[in-house]
Amino acid sequence: MSSELTTILAEVRAQIARGDEPDPGALEARIRALPEHDRALAQLNRLLAVHRAKRSLATPVPATPQPQARRAAVYRAKPTIAATMPVRARAADGVVVLEWDARPGVTQWEARVSERPDARSAYPDGERRALDAPRLELHLGEQPKRVHIAGRNAAGRVVARALVSGLTSTNWSQRWLQRPTAS
Repeated sequence: MSSELTTILAEVRAQIARGDEPDPGALEARIRALPEHDRALAQLNRLLAVHRAKRSLATPVPATPQPQARRAAVYRAKPTIAATMPVRARAADGVVVLEWDARPGVTQWEARVSERPDARSAYPDGERRALDAPRLELHLGEQPKRVHIAGRNAAGRVVARALVSGLTSTNWSQRWLQRPTAS
């Protein structure tokens, strides 16, 4: 390798080490003027590749937006009903009122209201209420409630029933999913 070629390549290495931008066109023209320029051009291209790699690493990466913290998935209960009688819901004075038609042969109505503590838990046994009329007032919140309604005859046998599940303060007015019932 000639001393001229060694000088050119040393100059390129020094520019790269300082962080200066070498001029590839001018360097290539100087090397082509030398007799052994084929091998020297390959060396120059390797040195310029190293420079491009250093430059790409030194350039700050554009800030990518940080992903937002995942919010906990909100449990969205879908109100469902399985019943041998139609049950309606309406709002009245800050409560939700469930109503159904009186049935012949029913002498007493009772309801059991349960509230599910979280999405994965079962509904616990709830409070029992004896009802004077075919209606029930509910105070709904964020946790889903299940309501068992039973109409009993004079002998105590259940002749009308309904099971409404998943009622919350936000979904009670939605269309309820109708489930089949055994009777």
